[in-house]
Amino acid sequence: METTTGKYKISMSNYMENNRANYQSLAQIGLDVYEFRLYIEYLMRADQDGFVYMSTQDLRDITKISERKFWKAKKSLCEKGLIAIVRKYDERGRRIEDSVEVINFIEN
Repeated sequence: METTTGKYKISMSNYMENNRANYQSLAQIGLDVYEFRLYIEYLMRADQDGFVYMSTQDLRDITKISERKFWKAKKSLCEKGLIAIVRKYDERGRRIEDSVEVINFIEN
């Protein structure tokens, strides 16, 4: 599986091979297959500050995860402290968008 990020193509197996020690630690957290797949996608798409601004639909299309499993995995990653959901509001207090902050699990 290959992913395009900006002008670079990232191979999932390449990315994981280069970060083997991190994934061995990640495996000890006990993520299910959906949580693991979503978290890897967040890691690959995070900007320099650790934020992911992709839409839910785009992430679902890339990961091939059903809507129900996606939301369950996202909630679980948040509860496990691997991501934080940052809500943004307009001047009237209406929610306009969410972004996801990827938290470095090695530092926890």
